[in-house]
Amino acid sequence: MSKMTLAELVEEVSRRQAALEAAEQRTSIAHNDETECLNQLNATQKAIDAAVEELRKGAPRDSEWKRTRGVPVP
Repeated sequence: MSKMTLAELVEEVSRRQAALEAAEQRTSIAHNDETECLNQLNATQKAIDAAVEELRKGAPRDSEWKRTRGVPVP
């Protein structure tokens, strides 16, 4: 950076602060988007779990699904 006057430095600080604030806003928006995507993924996974549980409930009496219902399968 070449030698700048105090007024130029103050102006540069102002520009850099504005750039930082804009970057922070983009980061916040991206974080909110990430959180929403994760929430949607979790909701879909819960729906899959519920659908599989319904299938397991109707499994024949001596089947593996009926015997292990509610027990995590390794």
